[in-house]
Amino acid sequence: MSLAPEDRMREAVRTIQALRRRVDELSAARNTPIAVIGMACRFPGADSPAALWDLLAQGRDAVGPIPADRWDAEAWHSADPDAPGRITFREGGFITDVDAFDAARFGIAAREAAGMDPQHRLLLELAWQALEAAALKPDALSGSATGVFLGLNAGDHLQAVMTDPARLGTHALAGAVASLAAGRIAYALGLNGPALVVDTACSSSLVATHLAVQALRARECDMALAGGAHLMLAPQVSIALSRARMMAPDGRCKAFDASADGFGQGEGGGMVVLKRLADAEAAGDPVLAVIRGAALNQDGRSAGITAPSLGAQQAVIRAALTDAGLAPADIDAIEAHGTGTALGDPVELHALAAVFGQGRTQPLRVGSLKTNIGHTAAAAGIAGLIKAVLMLDRGAVPASLHFRRLNPHVDLGAAPIEVPTALLAEAPKRVGVSGFGFSGTNAHLVLEAPPALPARRAPLLPVPLSRQVFPRLRAAAPETALFPGRVIDSPAAARQVEAVLDLALLPWLADHRVQGRIVVPGAVMIALLLAAAPPGTTALADIAFAEPVVLEAASVRLVALGEPDGALRVASRAGSGWLSHATARVAVPAAPLALAAPLTETTDTRATWIAHLAALGIDIGPTFQGIARIARGETTQATIEALPAIPGAPFHPALLDAVLQAAGGTLPAEPVLPIGIARLDLHAPLAGPLTVTARRQGEVIDLLATGDAPIASIHGLAIRRLAEAQAAPVLAALSWVPAPPPAPGPPATAIEDPSLGQALALVHRSLSPPAPLAFVTRGTGCQAQLHGLATALAAERPELRARAITVAPDAPPALLRAELEGDGAEPSVMLRAEGRFVPRLARIDPPGGQVALSGTVLITGGLGGIGRQAARWALDRGAQALLLIGRTAAEAPFPQARVLACDIAAPDATARIAQALSGMPPLHTIIHAAGVLDDAMIEDQTEARMQRVIAPKLVGAQALHALPQRPEHFLLFGSVASVIGAAGQAGYAAANAALDAFALQRRAQGLPAQSILWGRWAEVGMAAALDAARATRVSARGLLPMAPDRAMAALDAAILSQEPAVMIAAFDWARFAETAPPAFAPLLPATTMSDGPVRDQVADLIRQILGEVPPPGRALVACGLDSLMAMDLRNRINRRFGTALGLADLLGGADAETLAARIEAEAEETEVLTL
Repeated sequence: MSLAPEDRMREAVRTIQALRRRVDELSAARNTPIAVIGMACRFPGADSPAALWDLLAQGRDAVGPIPADRWDAEAWHSADPDAPGRITFREGGFITDVDAFDAARFGIAAREAAGMDPQHRLLLELAWQALEAAALKPDALSGSATGVFLGLNAGDHLQAVMTDPARLGTHALAGAVASLAAGRIAYALGLNGPALVVDTACSSSLVATHLAVQALRARECDMALAGGAHLMLAPQVSIALSRARMMAPDGRCKAFDASADGFGQGEGGGMVVLKRLADAEAAGDPVLAVIRGAALNQDGRSAGITAPSLGAQQAVIRAALTDAGLAPADIDAIEAHGTGTALGDPVELHALAAVFGQGRTQPLRVGSLKTNIGHTAAAAGIAGLIKAVLMLDRGAVPASLHFRRLNPHVDLGAAPIEVPTALLAEAPKRVGVSGFGFSGTNAHLVLEAPPALPARRAPLLPVPLSRQVFPRLRAAAPETALFPGRVIDSPAAARQVEAVLDLALLPWLADHRVQGRIVVPGAVMIALLLAAAPPGTTALADIAFAEPVVLEAASVRLVALGEPDGALRVASRAGSGWLSHATARVAVPAAPLALAAPLTETTDTRATWIAHLAALGIDIGPTFQGIARIARGETTQATIEALPAIPGAPFHPALLDAVLQAAGGTLPAEPVLPIGIARLDLHAPLAGPLTVTARRQGEVIDLLATGDAPIASIHGLAIRRLAEAQAAPVLAALSWVPAPPPAPGPPATAIEDPSLGQALALVHRSLSPPAPLAFVTRGTGCQAQLHGLATALAAERPELRARAITVAPDAPPALLRAELEGDGAEPSVMLRAEGRFVPRLARIDPPGGQVALSGTVLITGGLGGIGRQAARWALDRGAQALLLIGRTAAEAPFPQARVLACDIAAPDATARIAQALSGMPPLHTIIHAAGVLDDAMIEDQTEARMQRVIAPKLVGAQALHALPQRPEHFLLFGSVASVIGAAGQAGYAAANAALDAFALQRRAQGLPAQSILWGRWAEVGMAAALDAARATRVSARGLLPMAPDRAMAALDAAILSQEPAVMIAAFDWARFAETAPPAFAPLLPATTMSDGPVRDQVADLIRQILGEVPPPGRALVACGLDSLMAMDLRNRINRRFGTALGLADLLGGADAETLAARIEAEAEETEVLTL
């Protein structure tokens, strides 16, 4: 039977009403207020909420010296953030008795309690105390729908346990992994609600509280414990934070103040008990405060993975207000994240001003508990929430410490925001609490004062804790008897050895001298690396020797550091900084090498060998005279006598040095130093007597030391010429200087104002037969690039006598005629009314001091090796933020850095960079370090290939020039290639010459600019990526690699010189002088003509290019001579002997003997013709 229409209508109305009621119920549940009914805490200077309020009300600073039971503050300290394995602060916020625990209360056996993370133990006790504060019996909650939500991220205990297999007992994992912190509370109290641990870094415990609120609203539980803990049990995290330059040297958070210089560390824990407000009211629970709203979000792609996001902070606060159903004007105070960092504070205050800056009648009070107790990491959020509850409960706003003057990078506009500097007796009604994790996860909670309620349930008398001490687990300390010093005990996994090298205590070190100076041998570095490695280590890989240790009158303190991942390092103090001397990594042992003994060689006695080393500038005294006999050659065999053992040491370093000395028998008579070893294996204790076989292949040497059986294998010993190892950068300013008219020569074919393509066409036409050529420019087009091209041609094809001539409008025509009819000895010439000018380099006396930077430093090519070196340099000099620009997206390598993926030569580059700079500190310095290579011999060179190399340099510089910001420094990282030239690098020389000219253009406009003509870098940069053949060729030309730290130190002097173009490069002047272009004439030392038999001179030149002299009958090409090497060798031979060799003469199968005979014949003919 169907209903009448009016009945159907009434039924529909009832259904709609029911649905509306359900919607209202769901909406109300989603925004259900949550009551805080109990809380407990243990923070520096306060072991309860009441004590914490006293600390806040009195404005006390609870930061103090690092307790001796954590780590030796003085031994681990260094003011230098680059000091390896050191901490930049001596004070922090610490709690007492972290080793004490009431195990019996929770039914935990003493043995199990001893293996528990002290953070787990702290959280158990705080959970119990918070429940007691809520007038609940903790042991009466078994079976209840109570959840546990914790924030935790410190892993010092886990690290200490896992790095020592002997400690992995039955309860090891349960006592160490983070998830068990929540699970153990649920287990101990019999709780059946959700139990979880959150790690979002600094926001962890506030995120955990948000999840508890959501679980209560969703009725996943009826009550919740929410909190977090953080304890500093070992120094490793503090070391990492110090290296990241996040830490305040005095250990204090100076939130929002102009003096803020990083955050200070703190520790402790807090716990709150939560219920739905209606349930708490019905049960008569003590309601301390009400959580009205909560929200989470993420930064996403900000300025860097650890950098805050202004937009995300605004959004999370607005979302929490929406969840609470409140307007910004309803909030009276904010417990801010407030760490006191240069980047974080301005972002946070600007976010607060954006949200709360309008429509207020009263100022918004903003403070930070971190100023009292330090940044408690995973516990910071719950600490701030407990402070907010206390503010609502006590009706006052405490002072935020260390605030004197607002951070100058903060612009609040008209926003009425105040940082209280004294206790304010004004009762806030609502307080917001922020927690921003450096993971990018943000949380904000809105708290409200509790409603007026009838009499509550009577409080419980808390049962005092009965605690016993359980000593923490600590990592095993290293042992060494090699040198006077001490072992620094680390509670976690790192091993450190401090050794003092003092000639008064270790006189035998004076038996090792290089060029008259006492140089600590590489064998000592290896001994220290092994001392820092885990006990029982017998194999090392990737050993690299960096800065040698030179002993003077004073002693040298070396620090050997072993990291948990097997990385090893030896470093020493150098003034206010640190020098790295050796690095390596622990390796898995390998089988002995198989090396055959030499067949027939001449054997040197001990005295002959000592004299041989002395002739090379290496003087060894009795301690290092272990080699009794040595048969030298490409395969060498040496006999080594035993040396006295050192008690407690694995071997005497002088014995290993004798093994390494045997490698010298495979080398030509030239001073060398070891720079690295691919791997070292000790198959048995290293003790004499020994027989050592060494075999050299190119620049790499293998050694096998045997006694009755194999004892040590050394694979891949790499060496460097002593001249290279001692390379120090030279600073020289590039400028145009007057020059006399050129000497007469064959007339050059000239082309006026050509494009690059037209210039290349002329070059290609002039190659065969070789014909002199000239590029004439009159101030238009690509004149700077043509000067670079001519310089490269002078190095690659000197027979072309290429020259680039810039003619000023007032230059007399006769000057140009004379230049075109000259000898072409100068590849770069400028003609003016005053006469002829040529480029020359003049040495700069480095001014003292360092450059002071601030604000933002923009670095193109910022993700490359040199770009990263520049970034570290900028941070060391005071930069607050970095904008690193690269062609592809990548993770920011520094916390202060933001990465922009951008093609610097693209049309929209300027706009994209300007947009990226918005919201960052003011632009202070630009470093343009972008660049690419596309090498080709001149016959294969095209305009397109050259433009591909030029664009990142020149077009990139123009894009940066167009930025609206006006930086104090505008640094163009170019190359010495613009004045040296190199075979195959016409494009690169042209690109860098264009940079040099661009710097002058900016200077002419009254704008700052400097072009830095970098030489060859070690370890980083394009030159560091060269293959062995090209690296040998570059070294043969006399260009030496500069250590990055030396190069960047020289950059300070270059900037302070205020010269528009400064070269920073290192040279072996004896080699470089043979092919030096004219621009270097003022720098070259006085030289004498090479003498000696022609065959010996030719052999020396071949060795410089190939690294060895092939045996008679073996063609040079069979030993790796390629076209570029042949061109370099040809130019050197022709220049020294006046011959006219062609490439075919070298690449056609000639050996060293045939080549020498040909040169002798041509040299004699030349001498007769010129008599």
